[in-house]
Amino acid sequence: MGNEMTQSLLIGKDVPWKQFEWHFFRVKHFLHLSYIEQGKIKKAVKFMPYASLRVYDPDFKCEGKELLLPVLHRLDFRHLWEVYKE
Repeated sequence: MGNEMTQSLLIGKDVPWKQFEWHFFRVKHFLHLSYIEQGKIKKAVKFMPYASLRVYDPDFKCEGKELLLPVLHRLDFRHLWEVYKE
């Protein structure tokens, strides 16, 4: 009734990457778990992704569940930081 918790599906873990070949995502939210200070990436949490993206794929039917895309590569994180934080 509006209080249900939204479940998330982690791309690459809960849903195989193969299902998204040739798909495009719309980014709904950028959650950084690291940050950039004086041009250097500072990891807030070791052994975790640099960030997570909440994404939407109109071709993927997930019945009210959100898709989460982990950002695992430094350069990808740097580019996303520049787009969303600077």
